[in-house]
Parts: sequence; structure tokens; C-alpha cells
Amino acid sequence: MKPASNIIYMFPGLGAEYPGMLAAFCKHYPWAESVIKNWESSIDFPLLNYEPQSARDKELSRQLQIHCLNLLWWKLAKPQADSRVICCGHSLGF
Repeated sequence: MKPASNIIYMFPGLGAEYPGMLAAFCKHYPWAESVIKNWESSIDFPLLNYEPQSARDKELSRQLQIHCLNLLWWKLAKPQADSRVICCGHSLGF
């Protein structure tokens, strides 16, 4: 019997974000833009191409973008049925 493979996902926390990170992900994975647009509609907050002015909105935007990117990577990875999945995430400040 083939041994199960291990998959480890490490999700970044605040401080790992950079301007345009979601747009860069969409450039490599075009399917992600429609997913993000759907999320934007659900939460009524822009995630792509948005530079907030207030400190509160900047913090919220940073947290949501990191979380969004983590979910997109998880969606992209699609663990196999015979894999053991280990997740490690850093605080988002929530």
C-alpha cells in the first residue's frame, strides 16, 4: 500500500502583505478574479485595486486581503484524498 503523503500549508499573517498581491495572484490564476469579485459583493468591501484612506480601513483591508489570499491558495491546492493535511496559520489580528 502506498503511504499517505503529507501536505503542509503555512498561511501568512499581517506584515506579509504587499501592494497588489491579490492582483498578482489573479495575473497567474485568472479564475481567482471572479472568486474575489464574488467575495467583495458578499462582504461589501473592495479587495482588488483599492487603497483605503483611513487607518481603520487600511487595517481592515490588509486583514481581508491576507485572509483572501490564504483562501485562494487553499482552493488552488485541493488536497488529495490520501493526503494528510497540516495547516499552520499566523494571527490576522481578529
